[in-house]
Amino acid sequence: MTEDVEKPKLKRRKDLMTIRELLEELGIHPEDSGREMVQYLLEQRGYKCTAERLRLDADYELDIYCNAGVLTAVGKVKVRAGGGDVEKTFERAQELLRRQPDKISGRLVPVLYTLLAEPPAVQKARELGVWLIESKREVVTLEEVLGRT
Repeated sequence: MTEDVEKPKLKRRKDLMTIRELLEELGIHPEDSGREMVQYLLEQRGYKCTAERLRLDADYELDIYCNAGVLTAVGKVKVRAGGGDVEKTFERAQELLRRQPDKISGRLVPVLYTLLAEPPAVQKARELGVWLIESKREVVTLEEVLGRT
């Protein structure tokens, strides 16, 4: 029984690695694209920062970390995002705030960059206040997130 459960997980992970390898072969690096897009969108609004990867330890890494002083955008990059991915992004941002508050300046903005946002991801991002960027467009805008109390 356990073997049957493990096979689909392994196949899915293998498929995702194949997709990631194909994208990289085509010159598409989702993490780099995500960081560049977040930095660009923040700069267009007058926020200056350099988006980078943040690794705290072997188990804790954020694909996007961009501290602009009055706000800090932190989050993940996913090729395809569902509601669970938005929840995980939100939780990771909150975990950073708990573990290393010195890394956060101003308002904490959880951000998820994806190539394809499924409808549950959009709904969950609005509910939790996660800045959701799909490829080159904001599905849940920074202003929506900042406008939340």
